[in-house]
Amino acid sequence: LNSINLLANDLGEGAAAVVAAAKQNGNIKTLCGIEEGKTEADFRHRGLKAPDAVLLSFDLEFNRALTSLNLRSNGIGAGGAKAFAIAS
Repeated sequence: LNSINLLANDLGEGAAAVVAAAKQNGNIKTLCGIEEGKTEADFRHRGLKAPDAVLLSFDLEFNRALTSLNLRSNGIGAGGAKAFAIAS
């Protein structure tokens, strides 16, 4: 297993534990289904919340080719923005 999409599963605080486990595993390249080397990802209107941003931050760390990420009309909030800031 090297790809899984866990977005919009209401992981809550468990999202951070999932990211830690994925980093330990070493084989997992995406927790959000973003293909390696892909330059754009569109997740608008998906009902994403702050824990989803934690999962997306994992993908951002491993997929440096990504240049465009559309998150319009989601509920990422300040907690999600913090996760993105840490990943960049």
